[in-house]
Formats: sequence, structure tokens, C-alpha cells
Amino acid sequence: MTKVEFTVIGHAKGKARPRMTRRGRVFTPQGTINYENLVKISYQNECGEVYLEGALACKIDIYHKIPKSMSKKNRLLIAEGKLHCEKTPDLDNVAKSVLDALNGCCFNDDRQVVELHVYRYYSDHPRVDVLLEELE
Repeated sequence: MTKVEFTVIGHAKGKARPRMTRRGRVFTPQGTINYENLVKISYQNECGEVYLEGALACKIDIYHKIPKSMSKKNRLLIAEGKLHCEKTPDLDNVAKSVLDALNGCCFNDDRQVVELHVYRYYSDHPRVDVLLEELE
């Protein structure tokens, strides 16, 4: 049972909708392409050439930067775990971006992921932590 963990440093980016040119050509926005490349590079740097087979469980922890305008009272509530992060992008769009980026380099296809847990938190260090584990 193989397990891999890696971190994508920086702000999380959700998968953007495909765009269309006036001539009808469909394309993926450059911001999405850049973030998916960052995910892929982060995976390769921390996990090397590990390739996962079969059914997978995935846990994604998204850490958003605490806004400078947030009051000391709210910062204390964050530290106590009583104030939850409700910032954009949507959780499902970040998960889609991460899993699509790993297609072909970490696993064959993201349909192998049969269990997915996505959480969002505040932190002084924005990042996305990813844990993938082969299931028996």
C-alpha cells in the first residue's frame, strides 16, 4: 500500500471553465495551465517517479492566507478552531485542478480516486497539502 504526500506552495487556484474564441476554438485559461504545472512539478520534486495503481484515497488540505484586515478577535478564533475559512476558490474546483494535474504522472486517471476529502483552513503560509494512498 503506497502513500505519497507533497505540498504545493502558494495560493490555491481552482480549475477555471474552458473558454471559447470567436472562431469556436475551446481552450483552457492560462492561469489554470500554470497552476496545474506547479502541482505537477511539486509532486515530481517531492515524490519522484512514484506511480500509484488501483483505487486511491485522496486528502487535500487548502491553507488560505489570513487577511491583514482580520481583527485580533477573529485571529484568536482561528487559532482556537472556531472560525472557519470560507474563501474562494471553491473546494471542488481546487480538487479538480490538483487531480487533473496529476493525471499521467502520479496515476493513470483521476477516476481511480474513489475517496476524496477536501478541507480549507486559514494559515500564515498559503499552500495546498496533498496525500494520496493506494487502497487495498
